[in-house]
Amino acid sequence: MSSTITKSFLSLPPEIILMIICYSPTPADILSVQLTCKRVRNIVHKSDLLQYILQLKLAGVEDAGAWPLNTPVRDRME
Repeated sequence: MSSTITKSFLSLPPEIILMIICYSPTPADILSVQLTCKRVRNIVHKSDLLQYILQLKLAGVEDAGAWPLNTPVRDRME
């Protein structure tokens, strides 16, 4: 049963997997999920959004929303 679920999850487009991972409640969950397989690890590592979420949570701060709406996540990390 879990093998079927895993295969179904991994068959999703990377954008959907990314959005699911973004709902992880803690940085530890994001770090743990990337250990499941190479595909998920690559999605986490290549995602500016997940890297931004990790940096915020690990620093113990929140995005105050002071950025203009069109500010890319990569620019927010600098």
